[in-house]
Amino acid sequence: MPTVRRSLWSLWLVWIVCLGLSIGGYALAASGLADKGMERLAQAWDVVSQAIKVTLATTLAGEDVLNDVQKVESRFSNLPTGATTSKMSSDTAIKNAPGFLKRMTCWSDAVATAGNIKLLDNTVAGAGNALLDFDVLAVAYLPFTIEFDVPFSVGLYFDVTTTADLFCQVSYR
Repeated sequence: MPTVRRSLWSLWLVWIVCLGLSIGGYALAASGLADKGMERLAQAWDVVSQAIKVTLATTLAGEDVLNDVQKVESRFSNLPTGATTSKMSSDTAIKNAPGFLKRMTCWSDAVATAGNIKLLDNTVAGAGNALLDFDVLAVAYLPFTIEFDVPFSVGLYFDVTTTADLFCQVSYR
């Protein structure tokens, strides 16, 4: 959207410049500025597409010109819908709408109870496509992360059958 606004602003500015050149052209004609302005306008106008040309000489959305970088940042949440903490150890409806699953990190604070963890493309336990089906062993887990980068179409549900000492955090949007 900022590019469209910038293009509209550019068109408005070109119109003002052309209006100023036609009204006050007699003053600029003597200095040669009118011809130079019209020459630049002709270079910027694309005849085929009937639009002002936008090149890498103009700034792009997210561009940090001062530091010469293009800013790209992730926009993910790790807080399940209606929750006050991102740490999950029991069945949890994470999101009740379509979205995108980025990653899941799990760890234990002691020896975990053996069981199973599923991430389901659904809003309820025990149904839907399993995005993850992980068997939990009765061991202590150091933090580990699984990258997914997959969409889900119904919702996202954390379905767990282990009951103690294993915690997970899910990043999604």
